[in-house]
Amino acid sequence: MLRGVALLWAGSLTTAACTLATQIFLARQVTPMEFGAFSTAITIASILAVCTNMGISQFWMSFYAKAGNQSNSWNKAIIRLTGTNFALLFIATLLISKFTTQNTSLTTLLLILSPHILGQAAVEIVSARYQSTYEYKKVFLTMATPHVARLIAITALYFISSGVADINDYALTYAVTAISAYSILVIKLSKAHTKTKKSKTRSIAQLLRRSWPFGVVILLNQIYFQGNIIIAGTTVSLENAGNYAIATSIMSAIYMFPSIFYQKFMLPKLYHLRLKSPEKLESIYKQHITVMLTLGSACTVITFILASWAVGIIFGEKYSHAAAILSTLSLAAPFQFMSSAASSNLISHKESKIKIKILATITAANFSVSYAAGTFYGIDAIAWVAVCSAIILQIAYSQAIRAVKNEKA
Repeated sequence: MLRGVALLWAGSLTTAACTLATQIFLARQVTPMEFGAFSTAITIASILAVCTNMGISQFWMSFYAKAGNQSNSWNKAIIRLTGTNFALLFIATLLISKFTTQNTSLTTLLLILSPHILGQAAVEIVSARYQSTYEYKKVFLTMATPHVARLIAITALYFISSGVADINDYALTYAVTAISAYSILVIKLSKAHTKTKKSKTRSIAQLLRRSWPFGVVILLNQIYFQGNIIIAGTTVSLENAGNYAIATSIMSAIYMFPSIFYQKFMLPKLYHLRLKSPEKLESIYKQHITVMLTLGSACTVITFILASWAVGIIFGEKYSHAAAILSTLSLAAPFQFMSSAASSNLISHKESKIKIKILATITAANFSVSYAAGTFYGIDAIAWVAVCSAIILQIAYSQAIRAVKNEKA
């Protein structure tokens, strides 16, 4: 167990470090407006990647807990569904960007980054398969390799171009690494399907019916966490979207601890506990809530103290306002940490639907209020709305867990 946790931590830290290093490099090489456009485009691509995955990785883990290697019967359907979703989303992105986006640089970046949609979905699916079999070394490699390769490619491009590469050139490195990631997914799933005895082929419709509740939860989470970058870019300015993206990237690195711990390590175990020992699951939840509250509070204090100093030195003075946004967003850390623990306990098909209702309501409210706040009061108001939403989300999850417990009693 300790070795598994260590490998997942190594993977998460490598991923966070490379992602942050890439953000820092790009922020320093381009103007705030260009960085804001890139941040908005990559956020949209990441949300669409969740749509492409559509809960496949989470469904596969839950099915594997029951059926073992017979889960490979879904492999061909997974390849077809991700490919179909990507094609539809790519066409939709083309049409939407053509008729609604006035900023041509943002439109161009969206098109260049479109393969990132497919690659990100592929990484999540391959990682889920290794999680299910507790192959943590392979999970580590799957998580870290695309980020390391991307950072190396961006750095190489900078030196090859003698520092004159623009933001579109750097975006191309995301596309290349994404295509490589998806190719690995297709090869792996095809081989596993062939090797599995009596592997009945499932249809896309069957897969979609079973995976969509998981996918909607993750999609709402993605919009909830990253949607404010898009709102900042549309209601305030692309420069402010860049500032908000810097603050969000730092908070995302912090939130990677509970996310990786629950989604990459605990989730397969929680599925087994749900089936075999539900009373133990409740005991674990109570312990974890206390730990998450303590860790989240510590992160708030440290981030609040270091925000102004760290942003100025790491990203540069041109992004100085990101420090104020970061200080505000750090107040949400205890509630986000506890939400990760609470969310991981609502994992059955029925409970996933409860999470959908909670997340849909809070995400819609957050999106609407943030849009109004950004329009009338500016970027700082969007950050305060995010903090309030985090508090409400944690309360809603806690109430849902109590309701599920009382229903079973």
